Amino acid sequence: MRNFVGIDSVSVREVFDAEGNPAIRVQVVTEFDDVGTAISGTQTCKNIPEVITEKMRGKNIFAQREIDNMLIELDGTEDKSRLGAGTMFAVSSAVARAAANHLDIPVSVYLGGISGSTIPCPMMSMLMDQSGGEILIVPDGIIGIKERVKACVEVYRTLQILLKNRGLVFCQGREGELIADFSGKDKPIEILKEAILAVGYQEKIQIYSHMPENSIVIRPNEIGTVTESIHAIRTAKQQGMIPIVALSSHETEDSFLADLCVAINVKFIKTGAPVGSEVMSKWNELCAL
Repeated sequence: MRNFVGIDSVSVREVFDAEGNPAIRVQVVTEFDDVGTAISGTQTCKNIPEVITEKMRGKNIFAQREIDNMLIELDGTEDKSRLGAGTMFAVSSAVARAAANHLDIPVSVYLGGISGSTIPCPMMSMLMDQSGGEILIVPDGIIGIKERVKACVEVYRTLQILLKNRGLVFCQGREGELIADFSGKDKPIEILKEAILAVGYQEKIQIYSHMPENSIVIRPNEIGTVTESIHAIRTAKQQGMIPIVALSSHETEDSFLADLCVAINVKFIKTGAPVGSEVMSKWNELCAL
């Protein structure tokens, strides 16, 4: 195995996130034509190629921490306002993917080695209550990621049928969660319980109207680099907290988040409802691991 594989080129293109907002697509190519591509939502796309490309050319693709530290120094701000946390995450993710592709191994194995073995459990938003709070389901009583995602899909579809049967007009929120007028006798949690019962998952799916006690929500592409994200998750664990990795408000169809969670044994991924490629891409990646 080679210890040094140089980065030959870095290209950055402006694309769009799931809501049509600015996002970037980063492609890193090594001297051996290994390619790593990543997409991340960001609000900062200007002058990125000029700032990053020259600095990264010739760097060792396996020097993840060194490259991430370079990105932090190039940004030079406490809030990542120059490059943008999303931009930094995309570049950092593309580097990790190129390195994994050179070794012909999954990104989760490259980042986590043999210790990365936990497939995270879905925590999906189903409804929004009267106060604007989201109501989530966690299928932790079901075995297997494919079966867990399937259960969430079934509950979500059944929930729509139950709302229609009650004559409740509803729409989808920003993350696909269902929003209806629950000011009458219909209570959202009770309807959700009915949906779970209707598809036969009672006692296998938990309902949450707030985050579990002693947990912390972590959004990697709002933190910055892969190294910083791993550090944040490990620090939370060391402090006895439960890190819940969540999608951001500028999400894309990129599935890197799934590999990252497996690499560092995250127990839960919090997403919106099981609709849209920005959500399902993560679950599809986990089903493939």
